[in-house]
Amino acid sequence: MSLIKEEESDIKNLYRRIKKRDFSGNIGLAIKNSTYQFSTNIVSKLGALIFTIILARIVLPETFGLYNLALSTIMFFYVFSDLGVNEALIYFSSKTLNKNKAKTKAYIDHLFKIKLFLAIFSAIALIAFAKFISESYYRQPIFLALIAGSLYIIFTSLQSFYMALSQSNNNFRYPLIKEVFLQVSRIVLISLVILYVKRFNLTSSSNVSIIFILLLIISIFSLFIMYFLLIKNLKLKEVKASELNKKDIKELRRFIFEIALITSSIMLLGNIDKIILGPFVPPEFVGYYSAAFSLVSASAFLIAFSDVFFPIFLRMRGKKLERAFKKTVIATLLMSFVLFLFLLIFADPLIKIIFGGNYISSINMLRALAFLALFFPLIELYTSYIISKGNLDKIKRVVFFILVVSVILPFLLVKILSNYGPNVTVFGVIIGVVISKATHLGSLVWASRKI
Repeated sequence: MSLIKEEESDIKNLYRRIKKRDFSGNIGLAIKNSTYQFSTNIVSKLGALIFTIILARIVLPETFGLYNLALSTIMFFYVFSDLGVNEALIYFSSKTLNKNKAKTKAYIDHLFKIKLFLAIFSAIALIAFAKFISESYYRQPIFLALIAGSLYIIFTSLQSFYMALSQSNNNFRYPLIKEVFLQVSRIVLISLVILYVKRFNLTSSSNVSIIFILLLIISIFSLFIMYFLLIKNLKLKEVKASELNKKDIKELRRFIFEIALITSSIMLLGNIDKIILGPFVPPEFVGYYSAAFSLVSASAFLIAFSDVFFPIFLRMRGKKLERAFKKTVIATLLMSFVLFLFLLIFADPLIKIIFGGNYISSINMLRALAFLALFFPLIELYTSYIISKGNLDKIKRVVFFILVVSVILPFLLVKILSNYGPNVTVFGVIIGVVISKATHLGSLVWASRKI
């Protein structure tokens, strides 16, 4: 009974602090930062959904499909521009910030060089493979879009570095400011330009190239915003960096290697489905699939509160943590089931109202993908729970296993069903994705019981 009362007291105290805007002390700082981070994620996800909806409505499904093929490919190469550097920056600079600012500066300088190298390497790799990907793999005219995307990788990767630097200095407000600018400018600028150029009856490939050139311009401005906000307020700008010894560098690189397996695998999981689907169906079917998937993933995120609960889980131990986690799981499961039923029942009006009559083929795809609403929020929650218990090895094994399943299973199903027409082929990838996510959740549940 004492545990229950203590837990309820903590939750009430949390809500009281938020209501009164009391962010004093370490607990208050954690609450404040979590609120900023959650707001940033909300802006990012909702902004992405609004942009997706507007873009899908003002261009043809073929153009929308080509855009998603190019984006998935660019994000595949983007994975290799980070490989755990951002997480290492947050971890090591936070650890030394209040103890040794010269060493903090050294970590920042060292990691920036690694980040810049990886970003340039990823961009060059995409440029080198762009012609093969567009002409031989997809057999679609997205070469210029991929070239623009290679530069987009560099600026977006550096942007994420400065966001991580801001977070390591306990400033979560600047990433929110940057994200608001990025999402608003993307929605407004790209929508207006595409509506303007429609009068010239450009090809789908030309429209896609224009979109990625505009994304590149926006990413450059976002980088400068993030940079100048930090330079103006970062207390380390006048500090002279010390030298990192061999032990420091060894520890740093070991951390990067460990976390890279997790972060890169998770990012790959988010883009592999369209990459697998692209060579087997016309681009408009990639567009239909992307429209349905974006609706499911965005709505599932709105009930996933892992960013909020993660710092709370970190403060709890033993039976107190187990009790709080079980309650959170039950609440999340109920909300997930309601969302699943909603998407299943109202798939028809949702697609017609949100995306328009050109995306009728997305209706049944949305119904099938609705099963993902049962898995996405719980996957986020169980991942946060396992990490809060300090067990990265469990996450690493699970994610690597799921990555293999997520590649092999959809590819085999798509390959087998590709002879039966594009609609059946798309459902092959949907079945593969749903099974892999169910397996992902099952693996996390198993891992959580083993720690």
